[in-house]
Amino acid sequence: MDNIDIKSGERSPSIMCDWQKATMEIKGESFPENVTEFYGPVLASMDNFFKSNKNINFTCTFHLLYFNSSSAKVLMRIFDMFEEFTKSNMHKIKVFWKVDEEDDNMRELGEEFAEDIENIQFEIINK
Repeated sequence: MDNIDIKSGERSPSIMCDWQKATMEIKGESFPENVTEFYGPVLASMDNFFKSNKNINFTCTFHLLYFNSSSAKVLMRIFDMFEEFTKSNMHKIKVFWKVDEEDDNMRELGEEFAEDIENIQFEIINK
């Protein structure tokens, strides 16, 4: 399976997935014109990776400076996928939500996401 290395754009974050190391990082601002087109291949690769493997210790780091409501829905889809795969394939998934110390808004958004999560470890980290 090929790794993913998407460079950030004016409206989209960088996304790096190293499947051999079981890591993923999403960084920057996320308000692409077509969220489905931008995130679709990443979600499909994640789905394939998790369904093709068992007992993976996976780490995902988010350092988002801004995201719109469409991107928030994709983030929830990612977290839902993580929840599903921890239950069905016994993967262990850890999420790091990096925030700048003074960014109370992004911290609160991370806390809201964390409230909806039951089976994955979610840690908010000051950057």
